[in-house]
Amino acid sequence: MDPAFPDGFASGRISELRFSTTCRYTKNFKPQMRFESDEHTMALYHFDDTEGDIAHDVSGNERHMQLKSSKWVCVASDEPVAEPAP
Repeated sequence: MDPAFPDGFASGRISELRFSTTCRYTKNFKPQMRFESDEHTMALYHFDDTEGDIAHDVSGNERHMQLKSSKWVCVASDEPVAEPAP
């Protein structure tokens, strides 16, 4: 178990999430502000909704996700959501 997450959960904000059928990154990278779907995308979530308990898959594969214990938070488009890894 990771000592940074003793209960097995992490807290934070997620603005983009993409599941892929291939490895996309093999070294340090600067994350894109908005992911796009391609032939390797299994599911893509922009988290643009502001209410409800469903995150809609915009990849076209209809793998919608039900959210549990989540809270929608509006973030200004120019506000950084995450710092790139060193």
